[in-house]
Amino acid sequence: MESRFPAALDSLPDIVDFCAGGMYSLCLTQTGDIYSFGCNDKGAYGRDTFEDGSQFEPRKMNLPGKAVKICVGHSHSACLLQGGRAFACGSFRNLHGKMGLTLEGNKWKPFNILPGVEAHDISSGTDHLVILACNGNMFTIRCAEQGQLERVPLRDAGGHKQFM
Repeated sequence: MESRFPAALDSLPDIVDFCAGGMYSLCLTQTGDIYSFGCNDKGAYGRDTFEDGSQFEPRKMNLPGKAVKICVGHSHSACLLQGGRAFACGSFRNLHGKMGLTLEGNKWKPFNILPGVEAHDISSGTDHLVILACNGNMFTIRCAEQGQLERVPLRDAGGHKQFM
């Protein structure tokens, strides 16, 4: 399974984009399908992997449309579908451990993260996601411990001295 040299992934047709997460990968095909493989820790790639060995085989993510862009973080994946819907799955973490993708926790299946908002672009950091709407608004979600979301949670903002 391991290799010291690059190996061709010839089981997927017409790959136009790919992303490497913490321990998994996504591939976007010319037809707008997303395939995932690797470690599905915390639901990072949006499909179940209960069948032994299924995490090591590229398999299609179930989405309600064709994807035009993909991005990944450490344990989450996101995509932009034709028509501007942004979907995500997996989990975020902070210094204290698991945060979940939403207040309800991990999301093992992709869900529309901003219903009613037409998205133009998406981008992921290790444990955060940024979505640019077609109207110019920008939305940020999750771990903001280092100010990467232009805000810092109250529990991380107090009492720390900054040195210039």
